[in-house]
Amino acid sequence: MRIVITHPEYGIYLGSFLGLGFWSKISAEGQEEACTFKNEELARDYIATWEENGDPAKYGFAEVATDAPFATIAELDAAGLEDMTGPMKDARLDNMEPAGFC
Repeated sequence: MRIVITHPEYGIYLGSFLGLGFWSKISAEGQEEACTFKNEELARDYIATWEENGDPAKYGFAEVATDAPFATIAELDAAGLEDMTGPMKDARLDNMEPAGFC
């Protein structure tokens, strides 16, 4: 079992890139997995490092049945987080239309 970070407005924390956080409900474009933590304490410590919104008390923590550093959509759904994975499913790369400038 591993832990994912959740937020009622943002959804599931998917990870970050160049300091920008990605969340299932607001920025799931092409993201089909969410980063996981070995335990809740490590997840809380990670949140506390954020410059903005770094209060762990504002977030939820859910157990996911995986031993991997990332949880799949199916694993997140099995953990009861299906209300937060819909945008991830809609934003899968195979569901996106080409932008026309590739």
